[in-house]
Amino acid sequence: MFVFVCSVFLFVPLSYLKYFGLDAWAIRFRPYFAVGFLVSVFLLVGQMGQYFYKGWQYHRKIRKYLETELSADEVLVLLRYSESGKKTQYFDPASGAVNNLARNGILYTPSTQYNMLKGCPYTLTRAAAPHVLNRNRFQKMTLAENKVNKRPGNSN
Repeated sequence: MFVFVCSVFLFVPLSYLKYFGLDAWAIRFRPYFAVGFLVSVFLLVGQMGQYFYKGWQYHRKIRKYLETELSADEVLVLLRYSESGKKTQYFDPASGAVNNLARNGILYTPSTQYNMLKGCPYTLTRAAAPHVLNRNRFQKMTLAENKVNKRPGNSN
């Protein structure tokens, strides 16, 4: 809002401001409005840059995890998503692979209600869905160079 007020006093012609009786303010405080406008624009651009950088960094983290840090059990879990083409699958909440994927931001639980026949629903996050649901891309990403089980401490 402050950027808008400053831009009105800076960029609207004085003849229009005279109509509203604001021309004296515009002439008297123009340097202050200019400084306020520049500072506000700088902060606004910085906030937008930070927002887009954090989103890009989150997507990069997800892609890197899917490419390099998946265990064999996690690949099997994600293969179910890739083969079915659905974003939600049901698993036992005691599964370590599923919980590890949820902890790393690949999956989330939309509902914590446990179904005795199906299990607990786990859904792919928006960042992981394009990488996992495209079956050919997922298989090339995880199995092409045999990157599975490269994480230290895996006994699979």
